[in-house]
Amino acid sequence: MGGFCQTVGRLLLRSSRVAIDQERLDQPCLVLAPHPDDEVLGCGGTILRKRQRGVPVAVVYASDGSSSHRDWVAPEVMARQRRQEALLACERLGIERNQVFFLDLPDGRVQDHRDEGAERLEEVLGKLPRSQFFAPSLREPPADHRATAELTALALQHLARDGEVFEYPVWLWDQWPWAPVFPGSLRDGYRRVRDGARGLWRMRGEFTTAVAMEDVAHQKRFALNAYVSQVVRPETSPDWPTLHDVHGGDFLDRFFQSDEVFCRRSVAEFVALAAKQRS
Repeated sequence: MGGFCQTVGRLLLRSSRVAIDQERLDQPCLVLAPHPDDEVLGCGGTILRKRQRGVPVAVVYASDGSSSHRDWVAPEVMARQRRQEALLACERLGIERNQVFFLDLPDGRVQDHRDEGAERLEEVLGKLPRSQFFAPSLREPPADHRATAELTALALQHLARDGEVFEYPVWLWDQWPWAPVFPGSLRDGYRRVRDGARGLWRMRGEFTTAVAMEDVAHQKRFALNAYVSQVVRPETSPDWPTLHDVHGGDFLDRFFQSDEVFCRRSVAEFVALAAKQRS
């Protein structure tokens, strides 16, 4: 039943997608990632396709990623590891070291440092003139993801930039029909299916820009594998959680399908929607 629902969901989304045009694919961009690994999950294939054509790509990481395994590793140790993993992942994506930036906001508390993050991002944007931006969706469930989108909007608003923002989903995929309806009460199951159906319909209407990535999927996976802390379980820690554990691997597999999808908005529209969300 789950496979059938996922197939129907894919067909619904595919029916509204339009492939990105070559002019936009050849445009230099800046990618905002809430945590080290989100840039690969959300738009790693798009980055690879741009870099294959020699298009400049820069990446900015909002949080330090220090809290992902705080029950196993001290946050400061994890922060250092994830920074090194991020640099390796960017290298595998073809991004030069001087095009990688870290805002170093505390993982799990980006919202509390949103204005500070916006100021730091403005400094980066002052050095890198860009009119195309990739940022997490304003509708993402995790607070750090939404806060990263909001600080991006604040920085763009202050700089009065023109251009476009491509919002990418990560944890929006963690809903029915992509994720199973967990055992529980009928009421909980009904609520999950209801909310998932609403989310699917919204995604169908908003995430209509597609970038084909089948030919670079293996390179995207190679880049993701740089994040050893997120995809490899140490032999000494059998309970260490990895991305492969989420829904038995179904969640991770979603990022290696035929294409990546984005919600394309003008900078003005993105800024206005973020302001409305904050109010």
